[in-house]
Amino acid sequence: MENHPLVIVSKEVFLDQASKFKRKKEIPENCAFCDEILHPFGITFDVNKMDVHVWCHNCGKKNSCGTIRKKQFVLSSLPVEKRLVGYQFGNKSQGGPSGCLPVTKSFRSLPILGKQSMLLQSEGKQSLPKPPETEKSRPSFNRLTPKEISRLMCLEAIRKKREKLAVVRCQQFRFYFTSLVCLLVLPTFNCWVTIMEDPAVTLFRQYLRLKTVQPEPDYEAAIVFLRRIIEEIGLEHKTIAPDAKKPILIATWIGLDPSLPTILLNSHTDVVPVYADLWKHDPFEAIKDTDGKIYGRGTQDMKCVTIQYLEAIRNLKNQGIKLKRTIHLTFMPDEEIGGVLGMQAFLRSEEWKEMNVGFALDEGLANPINEFTVFFGERMPWWVKVSCPGNPGHGSRFIEGTAAEKLRTVINRFLDFRQQEKNRLEANPELTLGDVTSVNLTKIEGGIQVNVVPSELVAYFDIRVTPHADLDDMLKQVYEWCKEAGDDVQIEFIQYMKDQTLTSIEPGNIWWDAFSSACESMKMKIKCEIFPAGTDCRFLREIGLPALGFSPINLTPILLHDHNEFIEESVFLRGIPIYEAIIPALGNA
Repeated sequence: MENHPLVIVSKEVFLDQASKFKRKKEIPENCAFCDEILHPFGITFDVNKMDVHVWCHNCGKKNSCGTIRKKQFVLSSLPVEKRLVGYQFGNKSQGGPSGCLPVTKSFRSLPILGKQSMLLQSEGKQSLPKPPETEKSRPSFNRLTPKEISRLMCLEAIRKKREKLAVVRCQQFRFYFTSLVCLLVLPTFNCWVTIMEDPAVTLFRQYLRLKTVQPEPDYEAAIVFLRRIIEEIGLEHKTIAPDAKKPILIATWIGLDPSLPTILLNSHTDVVPVYADLWKHDPFEAIKDTDGKIYGRGTQDMKCVTIQYLEAIRNLKNQGIKLKRTIHLTFMPDEEIGGVLGMQAFLRSEEWKEMNVGFALDEGLANPINEFTVFFGERMPWWVKVSCPGNPGHGSRFIEGTAAEKLRTVINRFLDFRQQEKNRLEANPELTLGDVTSVNLTKIEGGIQVNVVPSELVAYFDIRVTPHADLDDMLKQVYEWCKEAGDDVQIEFIQYMKDQTLTSIEPGNIWWDAFSSACESMKMKIKCEIFPAGTDCRFLREIGLPALGFSPINLTPILLHDHNEFIEESVFLRGIPIYEAIIPALGNA
């Protein structure tokens, strides 16, 4: 049992303290064990527990008299002076045992004897000496005064209070320290983020947070961010700007034989706009949920590929691998709005001519099943603007030759053809989206007020022509649809591509053999298709350069340009070793 400080007091002192605590206790006259008269100096009470005992000096047993108070209370601090030997009570001139209360590791001690009483450290069972039988031979016991008892109780209460305060402060420190760590490590306040996140994932999410979104992409922030990574890896780099506000970053990993045709790894830095209110999470916060899905505009199209390129080369260089061919990485602007001031302008520059590129890799698409899609060609984008003039007037009249009537004819012809191609795709399971031509009405302009018939309406169509189509017949058909609506209907091509070049995927082609063998070494199932949309690859194929579109994303729904675009963390990380196999295969081909 834990020892507590015991204090010897006289009967008068005890009764005085009991009355102060308003719990008056009667002292028994006789011992409950031997029925002898209890000696008046044998009264003790426990300072901590406040239990009162009367000791029988005949039989040596302890008689319990109850508790002075049941609930502890905090005494106000009393002025004491600390010395090396203890605490000074009363007169400073008092010295030695009569004037000091020696300090021990705790106040756990045995009964106190001596002037003003001292706490003594003892071990073992507590006992009191029997008093002498006669009054004359009885020793003179100096007792603690009530004031000194109060001071002793005050010191004990202060000690306990300080111990409790120390515990509370320790708990508070732990709480605030943990909170501070969380605030520093989790900048997005995403409680599901793993503190020990893969560095590649961290870079990817940082890149997603850069708002390179059309129509006002922050290209400068992207260039600064990518340049820092390139310098960490140890690649040569330079920035050119065919247009002052649209910089192009070029990084180079020099090969052992710079005279050989080089390999180009292309990616674009811009992303398409969003309908933020239709997203689960902020599209530019790169939130990672509990399933490891990373949400953000550009997760699939195509900031993931950019970071995968860089991390794969970082790992290859760290392994001491050197390739025969030089590897170039280009980071292009404006791909999402046609690439006229991006890749198309770059191909006319001197820097492009100096690169001596022999083969290129660019973006692909996700695949919902356990396969990877490789694109060896793509449909040609025809962005068409159709202007339909008409007679204006009051909205209450039946006016002949209105712009709306002409526009209706145009829309019907375009969408009828759209339905025909859709039916053809659905009827033949061997066809993919890239094997048919798609048409979509994307924008209508016109009108000045609800009750005014407009003098002109303008419609925009996005046509993606399959390379299997006869381009001359397709062009003639578009003009005929517009002519049916009226001779004054005007057609304008915002973008018009006619090149139908496909990259060879036949055995024996040096680039296809290198690419496919690397995929086989990774035990990847690949499927070759025509890319249904448009990428920078169309400009490369147009000048006769073989190029493949590929993004190492499988088991993922196709969500480019869609709401809640995401990629799973595991899928993203798996793409890095895939490029670690493909890049050396091409670089040493």
